[in-house]
Amino acid sequence: MQLVDNYQSGFQIIKRDMNAVKKSIIPFGLMYMGKMLMAIPSHFLRNFIISFISNRETFVFSNVPGPTKGYVIVGN
Repeated sequence: MQLVDNYQSGFQIIKRDMNAVKKSIIPFGLMYMGKMLMAIPSHFLRNFIISFISNRETFVFSNVPGPTKGYVIVGN
């Protein structure tokens, strides 16, 4: 995902990138990987792998619509 200076100029860029993610097969692969991890019988090994993966996540994607107006924080 590209960083943009402000919401108005970056909306189309963000929309294009998010539409590409919506059509990706990666979320389905991650879902099935999670299901396979939960089937590991060893509690210690399962928790180690899950914490190893989840500690590296920096972005969460959702199809929930965002705000209709931009937030103003400290004048920006």
